Amino acid sequence: TGVTRIAAYAFCGCTALAQVYVPDTVQEIGSSAFRDCSSLTSITLPDSLTAIDGYAFYECINVTEITLSQSLKTISGEVFRECVSLKGIVFPDSLTSISGGSFTGCESITYVHLGAGLTSLTVTDFNSCPGLERITVSEENKKYSSVDGILYNKEKTALYAVPAAISGEITIPSTVEEFSYKAISSCFGITAIHVEEGSEYFRSVDGLVYTSAGKRLVACPRGKQGRVTVEEGVEVIESYMFYQSPAITSVSLPEGLISIGDHAFFMCKALESVELPSTLESIEG
Repeated sequence: TGVTRIAAYAFCGCTALAQVYVPDTVQEIGSSAFRDCSSLTSITLPDSLTAIDGYAFYECINVTEITLSQSLKTISGEVFRECVSLKGIVFPDSLTSISGGSFTGCESITYVHLGAGLTSLTVTDFNSCPGLERITVSEENKKYSSVDGILYNKEKTALYAVPAAISGEITIPSTVEEFSYKAISSCFGITAIHVEEGSEYFRSVDGLVYTSAGKRLVACPRGKQGRVTVEEGVEVIESYMFYQSPAITSVSLPEGLISIGDHAFFMCKALESVELPSTLESIEG
């Protein structure tokens, strides 16, 4: 019947291995099976394959292209970690789950396509892909969707991930009810975030995003430059608000502000001054 499984560590550290033919009887690739095969440049996997175990292609540093099985169902953690030359990847409609860390260190990847069947994904994995320009999703997918290369849930009520290489100004749909700093934490080129008219949840002023009532500041783009003035009426500044913003030089905070979340100014290396109001009661660590 032929080989059905490539065992864990089967070719790990075979640094001169330049080409691999995986027969169409193989159903599973074991953990670290091709780890550190640094001479591989492309990988094509047969349609018989249904599972790839953790670290299978970890540190295949010269792989630029991977063609996945159209029967693939699960990808375990860290599978493509440190594949620093990988340019992009298309996940088949058959795939249901991608475990955490799968894209860590994939610094050259520019596009990712998610298939119709995907239901489980660690969305923060995209934060470690500085070259990522777009995420696209099959229209048949029932859990995820994308607009202008940005990843949302199907209903577009939650913003999951903004690709790190997107720059300039972005607009989020009026349907969005939730997003965290993690969604934009790697986007150092975004200078303003706008909210589509008609939102009941958020509004944008000068490229900053506030709750609709204006009581909380919830997002400041990492590419913001110079002086930032927070709008009057704000009582709470969320955690990590200006985190690692490299070009903000000063921040003016309004009277009435009560609390600032943790790590709000962490690693703001250009920051020269912050104007704190008399009403401020707490600054978290």
